[in-house]
Amino acid sequence: MAHKERHTAPKKKGGAVKILLAVVLLLVLAAAAVLRRVLAPRLTAAKGEALAVTLCGWYAFAGAVLLFQHYFVGPVYTIYK
Repeated sequence: MAHKERHTAPKKKGGAVKILLAVVLLLVLAAAAVLRRVLAPRLTAAKGEALAVTLCGWYAFAGAVLLFQHYFVGPVYTIYK
């Protein structure tokens, strides 16, 4: 009788990326808390709003770039690799 090989599901990659994402998000939250304490006495409402709009804009831009890479660049690279 021939020995049947067991077929196992391929291992998922990306565990380190998930951990890195969690660490980066926690560092951003910690930095925001520290910066709020440091900048609050010197920040007027107008300057705070301008800073918030700028930071949120850059955050949205970075998110858009990452989404584009995930949905368009990644699959193309995987297919034609």
